[in-house]
Amino acid sequence: MSMTALLFGFAMIDNILLLLINIYNIITLSDLETDLMNVRQCCTKLNQTFLPEIALHVMLTVFFIFSHHWLLFLLNVCLDLWFAYVYFKRQPGQLGIYDPLEINNRQRIKAKMRFSMFILHGRYFVHRHIHLFKHCYSTSTIKPLNVAFFGSDLFSMHILEHLYQLFLNDKSRIKCLEVVTTVSTLNTVMQGAEKLQLTTHVWPDIDSLISKSPVQFDVGILASFGQLLPKRLIESFPLGIINVHPSLLPRWRGSSPLIYTIASGDKTSGVSIMDIRPKHFDIGPVLMQQSFPLSTNMTMFELLKISADVGCSLLDKVLEDPIKSRENAQEQVLSGITYAHKINKYGYYIDWHNHTTEDIDRLYRALNQIANLRTMFRQKPVRLKLLTLINDQNILNDLNAISSQPGTAIYNKSLECICIRCKDGWIGFKKLAYLKSMYARDFQNGYISKIDRFVFDSIHNSLFDYIYERRVPK
Repeated sequence: MSMTALLFGFAMIDNILLLLINIYNIITLSDLETDLMNVRQCCTKLNQTFLPEIALHVMLTVFFIFSHHWLLFLLNVCLDLWFAYVYFKRQPGQLGIYDPLEINNRQRIKAKMRFSMFILHGRYFVHRHIHLFKHCYSTSTIKPLNVAFFGSDLFSMHILEHLYQLFLNDKSRIKCLEVVTTVSTLNTVMQGAEKLQLTTHVWPDIDSLISKSPVQFDVGILASFGQLLPKRLIESFPLGIINVHPSLLPRWRGSSPLIYTIASGDKTSGVSIMDIRPKHFDIGPVLMQQSFPLSTNMTMFELLKISADVGCSLLDKVLEDPIKSRENAQEQVLSGITYAHKINKYGYYIDWHNHTTEDIDRLYRALNQIANLRTMFRQKPVRLKLLTLINDQNILNDLNAISSQPGTAIYNKSLECICIRCKDGWIGFKKLAYLKSMYARDFQNGYISKIDRFVFDSIHNSLFDYIYERRVPK
């Protein structure tokens, strides 16, 4: 049995003894009021329980410090101070805390009985809360967990597959695993859950989880779900809902942290396990967090795989003792907050006048595995494929001698790519799609060679609106 369980057991016994002392005192005062015993006998009995009551009460106060139940701690401290005041206030020559001369008055007897009844109700309130805390603790650490998983994309699927392996191989950890996801033909988790033959609940039908499900879920685990959860759903899980978020919160809150991490040129990333809160994304306290360095030229999918592996490792630690992890949670700092908003269609376009070669390279590594980068020619989109960084200074000198206008496209035979001028230099693409997909040479023959000066249009990219401000200073 763990130390925490022993503390809860001690607190339960301590409070039961205090309840019994209070009941004993009330019965003794009732006997005095009905003349079943004399004043001296009554005071002698009451004085015998006073010091044990103080000792038990102080020990209960100490327990609330260790268990971090600060409201109950403050209430108990107030009562401790009252007991100390009564103890040191007694006059010389008194029989004890309760003295026959002081208590021998019917009104005072009634007042002490009312005070004892008030304390009794307080002790019962404390007892109920200790029982609740102990129940939550035992739910999380002793019995296997019933888990509801919330997710929708590839990152979610990595986490779900890990939970499924725990479900198959370690029934002492996860007893039941069910999935909550949205309806979509491209939903990776929906397809994966069907393949794994897991029960699936379709969002937003939360009643299937709260009231209609035969399973009483203990904890919810969310990864890249993209939906705000209502308060009543979160509160229906005794251990709450936790989120596996692929960034070092509060950096990159929002739906696209992996993309923004690459696009902004971060040198370090990480994973945060946090408590879900209603109404806002990614604001809850962090239960656990781990950082790792990013290698040069890392793509978004490579970062996704590393983040998922780290997230699974952290999740294992949290599931060993969810209550302890929550007790050790830290509120997010208020500095360094950045947002990774959902990428719209303009997030894929290149602004040749304002984007540097480094910006375009990062944007390519962040988005190309989802969809191609784009530009415009004659008011029609052109998809840019197979990016090439141009490092040959002789080639760069030749290109600079031809044009310095951003968006200018020139075919280079030695590189076999279309070289396009941007804010600070040239960048190449070996394949393009305009009306149809074609290699650079075919695009040269079909379009560039027929126009005196071929220039792509610059399109404002909303992803870069604040990205320079959000970059971590070197």
